[in-house]
Amino acid sequence: RVVKTKKEGMSFGVRTLLILTLLGAAIWAWSYLSKNEEAVKNNILQNGKNAVSNLLDARENLENFKFQEAADNFILAHDDFNRAGNTLNKIGAIFSPLVSHIPGLKKISSAVNLIAAGRNISSMGRDVSEALSIISDVPPSALLGEGDISLHDVLEDFNKIVSSAHGKISKTEKLLASVDASLLPEDKRELFNFFSRKNA
Repeated sequence: RVVKTKKEGMSFGVRTLLILTLLGAAIWAWSYLSKNEEAVKNNILQNGKNAVSNLLDARENLENFKFQEAADNFILAHDDFNRAGNTLNKIGAIFSPLVSHIPGLKKISSAVNLIAAGRNISSMGRDVSEALSIISDVPPSALLGEGDISLHDVLEDFNKIVSSAHGKISKTEKLLASVDASLLPEDKRELFNFFSRKNA
């Protein structure tokens, strides 16, 4: 009985320590964000604007069948999302399990998920656009099995890219579903809804 009581006491102590640790982390997170909110916000907003601009350019180039230009836009957007993500990593990587439960920090949680989704979309867009660019440059002679370019190899590579994209689509759907669209500026919601529909 004595041994059992000690184990129970130890278990209670561990639970109490865990709760106190989480509470302390939450308080520290709140203090950190309060002091650095403006700098974090400005960094994310600027890189976010750049990413959105590049995604809009990519969409326009895709609609005009300018696949390589679209791929370049997606690369730039991916870089922008990475820069914004690096700023949030100091917060998101440490407090991502907590931020959605702390009052007033849902914007941070949505930003973390939106940036992750943006990275996936940019990566998929780049790969698919580059593949489409290669296909569009295949000479007619390749259709007859002539020349140095094998149409079979090109299409096989494209299928691999599409298969790889399917895995990212599932992750992106979950990330976009967790983003509160009402927190986004009204003029950016159209782009958000566009990519949400594309991943649905």
